[in-house]
Amino acid sequence: MDTVLAKLDELQEHAIKLLGTAVEIPSVSNDPTLRKEVFRMAEFLEKEFDSLNILHKREFLDPEAKIDDSAPAFPPVLFAETVPVGSGLPSVLIYGHYDVQPAEEGDGWKLPPFKFHHDEQKGIMYGRGATDDKGPVLGWLHVIRAYKAAKVPLPVRLVFCLEGLEEVGSTGLRSILRREIEKGSRGYLHGIDVVSISDTYWTGTSKPCLGYGLRGISYFTIQVSAGGDGKDKHSGYGGQIKEPLQDLVKLFSSLTDDAGDIAIPGFSALEKPLRPEVKALYEGIETENKLSKHETAVQTLIAGWYDSALSYHGIEGAFSGPGAKTVIPGSVIGKFSLRTQSGIDLSAVTKIVKEHLDAVYRKLKTKNIMKVECLGSEPGWESDPLHWNYDAASKAIEKVWGVKPDYTREGGTIPITGMLQDILAGKNIVLIPMGRVDDGAHSADEKLDLTNYANGCKVFAWYLEEIGNRGDNHALDTHSRHIE
Repeated sequence: MDTVLAKLDELQEHAIKLLGTAVEIPSVSNDPTLRKEVFRMAEFLEKEFDSLNILHKREFLDPEAKIDDSAPAFPPVLFAETVPVGSGLPSVLIYGHYDVQPAEEGDGWKLPPFKFHHDEQKGIMYGRGATDDKGPVLGWLHVIRAYKAAKVPLPVRLVFCLEGLEEVGSTGLRSILRREIEKGSRGYLHGIDVVSISDTYWTGTSKPCLGYGLRGISYFTIQVSAGGDGKDKHSGYGGQIKEPLQDLVKLFSSLTDDAGDIAIPGFSALEKPLRPEVKALYEGIETENKLSKHETAVQTLIAGWYDSALSYHGIEGAFSGPGAKTVIPGSVIGKFSLRTQSGIDLSAVTKIVKEHLDAVYRKLKTKNIMKVECLGSEPGWESDPLHWNYDAASKAIEKVWGVKPDYTREGGTIPITGMLQDILAGKNIVLIPMGRVDDGAHSADEKLDLTNYANGCKVFAWYLEEIGNRGDNHALDTHSRHIE
């Protein structure tokens, strides 16, 4: 293993250069004008697979669908494997994504977002996608390159599933995964023992962690439109009519109480209390949320990781430009979402949200028309942190960072976790973050510390060694002890 670690250090400049090239490909999936760049990023990864002699292929939801005459609608899901199934090695699936969030200098960036900048004095690499998720994806390839350079065989069969639409909801991924698993031994997903995902972050800036749970999400809109022609009106009509925005504000305010907690009747009955033995996992975890409304770190973590929460996202149709405009909007759309406990019945969530808003709407006795929609929902996810997959990851972190990792949950939602757990019949999934909480994923000046990149790759390598050693000495027990 020493020779592999030495090669990781020796090849570090090459890894930095690759990340720089990847960052400068603006693979923004939610911008149709940049869809070609998402394809270009896929081609970049395919060239890297070729350089490492890794078998790979493309799978499409619909290869014929196009945004326009030149831009295909759906980038490929890339599958790759270091050796074919049946090699006798434990099989580890690595999921990642190669698309990124939009970024413009006007959004507060101090540096051009798609121009890679390595501040060697501070040891920080800047650019959109550096930490989410191009750094971790290329980190895995860096590990493979180090093994090859050291002339040491990989201790596992490493399988990749890399998508280009994660930032817009992983469109079509579930059906592609199902098609692949249905191929049996001819498919890349056959024989997977465990899964590793590096698309999350440390909870602080100094201590590594492993993730075992995520909240779900349900996204809603409330449209309130004036009766009659539904057109905007001069504010001189104020006092004569009941304005759609007035009604929307009333509807919005009914969803939460003065503390900002969910106030929808019947919602708390859908939730499960946190068991004492599970609550103990929250003790001593580093958190740096200075804006928390809670008194203790444990309360803050439980509120953000386990309990459900409602967030308001915006109002479409209302005036939002600079200066003053005396207009009464004829139609407005309020947007909000619920982050929900893992295991909660999302159909029941939709039902009680709509029933509550209907009841409030009736009390308003308005002539305006309300329409409530759930635009989409994804369930939460929970893995078993007592599984040997977590033990392997924990030992890897201890070897590299010299500390035991925190076991954490996250307040967000990563749809792939639930998809893979379902499609792979409950195989254990571990979240191994590479970056830190202050990396600015989805924000301005996104970065990845070089220390995290270098040590993150070493964690990946030790993780594979730990699993390979288990495959040599033990049966790969797939039994998982659920702790919820």
